Amino acid sequence: DRLTIKLRFVSQPWHLFSGIVTRGILAASATEGGKEAALRVMEGVYRHRDDFEFEDHSHGLNMDRTPADILREMSKLAGADLFAPFRLKSVDRALRWQVKYARQMGVHESPTFAIDHLVEPKMSSGQSIAEWTALLEPHFLHL
Repeated sequence: DRLTIKLRFVSQPWHLFSGIVTRGILAASATEGGKEAALRVMEGVYRHRDDFEFEDHSHGLNMDRTPADILREMSKLAGADLFAPFRLKSVDRALRWQVKYARQMGVHESPTFAIDHLVEPKMSSGQSIAEWTALLEPHFLHL
């Protein structure tokens, strides 16, 4: 009950659809389904990564896909039409905030973990819960 996990997005320009996918997730969060819709989109994009990625970041089947194609696919994953929320100024501001936050934190790759707003380079997605707990425990002493 004393642990808060926040997801921040890092749009990576070498992943050619990264900006569109990131903005689409934020658009899903702006729908009536909100957080649940955004989580469905993230899960779907992760499950079907090849539908949103290029081979070697430069070629492959997705070369003929348009941003509208990507957004249509993400709308199916969200269970909501994302075209109108994708254009919202609030979604634009949220995307810009995410990018600015990542830059200020020195985040250049995903995943990057931070504890108490400080990047923790010892923490990675390949670690066990026990390894994460060992890194987090010193931060719980002051609570």
